[in-house]
Amino acid sequence: MPFDDRYPILTEDISSELPGSGGSSTTTNPGGDFQRTVQDTLRNVLGIRVATADASTVSKALANAFTIVDANGVQSYVLNQTSLSIDASNGDVTGLQKVLMLEAQDVVKTCAPLIMGLQPIGMFNPEDVEPLRGLTVQALQDLGQEFAYAGGLRPQILDTLFLNLLGQNPVKPGESVNWAGGYFASLQGVMNLYKTQIRFTDDERIYTDFLTAAHMTYNLFHTWNVNRAEFSSPDKDRYLGELQYLLSRALDVVREKRNMLVVIANSVFVNPSDLSNFYLRLPDGELTVGEILDAIDNAVAKTPGMLKQGGLWAVTPIGETLHKLEKLIGQTIEHVNNDPDVPSGCKTDRFKSALIELHKALDIATKRVDTFPKNRMTLTSATFR
Repeated sequence: MPFDDRYPILTEDISSELPGSGGSSTTTNPGGDFQRTVQDTLRNVLGIRVATADASTVSKALANAFTIVDANGVQSYVLNQTSLSIDASNGDVTGLQKVLMLEAQDVVKTCAPLIMGLQPIGMFNPEDVEPLRGLTVQALQDLGQEFAYAGGLRPQILDTLFLNLLGQNPVKPGESVNWAGGYFASLQGVMNLYKTQIRFTDDERIYTDFLTAAHMTYNLFHTWNVNRAEFSSPDKDRYLGELQYLLSRALDVVREKRNMLVVIANSVFVNPSDLSNFYLRLPDGELTVGEILDAIDNAVAKTPGMLKQGGLWAVTPIGETLHKLEKLIGQTIEHVNNDPDVPSGCKTDRFKSALIELHKALDIATKRVDTFPKNRMTLTSATFR
């Protein structure tokens, strides 16, 4: 994009407000995703919505989120990837994925502390043990997070994590040296965790902890392997919670692109009053660009509530609204390209690019609505006299 020195260089501040938290087309919050990132991270770790929780709830969540492990007098804190709050009405994990997620979280909660507490039997090289221990625990925690991913399970990522932990084509672990590959097999080797090396009851306890972690991880892999086809088929019947989550992500993008368009308009001296007087002449009347942007803001804000209250009955009106808004932005692009009387700032590449980005975001959101099932309900028309 060529540099236009008639207008200032566009910069933006990082805001601590949530995007879309208020305002209309005259106000915007392009940096608002900063706080959402922080809130999402805290929620992933603590399993609660920190913004709405009191101090005692946060304190309990912290205690539940970490396990204190004492190894040779040194205390360490291990994250338990187990406490993510589940609320299907908010489009989070539901159905079979929730069953797998709870099993995965139980594996992480049990196995991570066991692995952190393992001590080698006999001779060992500490430079090999600690890095491998860390990799194993991290992979387990990543596994727990991936099973809790609200957008639906991603088979490729899960397969890679299991490959790292258990090796290629893992078999049921027993007491044989070659029971598996991956981090568990390497950890067994560098820590000398074999039944033939046991000399004391403490050695046997350590060996038992290792076998427990290995068996639980394998059992989770087996459960995933049995159900993998449910999540890998391109024609899979997605759960409503998963579809709603994906739509909400698409709408977040729409909101951000809409807000960024307002920022860019200001940077080329197209202020809110200009947008409110920028008319599109349509077959069924006139509409200003400012009114269209307000309508986009309103649609993004109301869609989650409509889906929660109306379920599948709300899908059709939501889809029609987003499609209409997408069409209106498309007509705005044509108007900017063809009408010589629009504000000069609207002719700049940066403004046109922002319009195109908003149009693309609305197109994606509309296509997300189209993925909701259409065969679970029947609309009956009636005539009122």
